[in-house]
Amino acid sequence: MMFKDLCDMGAVCNACNTFVRQSRKAGYTNLQAHLARNHPGYDTVVRSCIKEKRIVSMDMFIDRHAHTTYQWMKLVVHKNCTLADVDDPTIRDAVRFDSIGSKTLKARMIAAVKLAELDMCAELKGEKYVLVFGRVRAFSGRFRRN
Repeated sequence: MMFKDLCDMGAVCNACNTFVRQSRKAGYTNLQAHLARNHPGYDTVVRSCIKEKRIVSMDMFIDRHAHTTYQWMKLVVHKNCTLADVDDPTIRDAVRFDSIGSKTLKARMIAAVKLAELDMCAELKGEKYVLVFGRVRAFSGRFRRN
């Protein structure tokens, strides 16, 4: 159900369309490890598909790159980090999610803002608004930009 095109060399994952090597003699350990590593919660998706008689598809899971980008964006925003901190080896060792470069994160953040801006423009049509990038801090009753 989770894999298609099962051959002697392996199978293709229905969730991410990735080929996973697995010899028939070895059982299904690589396939199960792939599901556990790349698709957390796959067992609940499989159960619901069995109940509803549906086929597992890619849109039932969150893309791993999107999830990694979200985790890094959340860290940068909530912990008041700079994009340069993303490249710091100490920080990379301290976090459990996949590594990403600051340039890649910046490009993905800009792309996310562009998508959000389209929705915001449609929602706020006719109203004035401003997008603020960078940090704004309260300082002696006045706001100043760093």
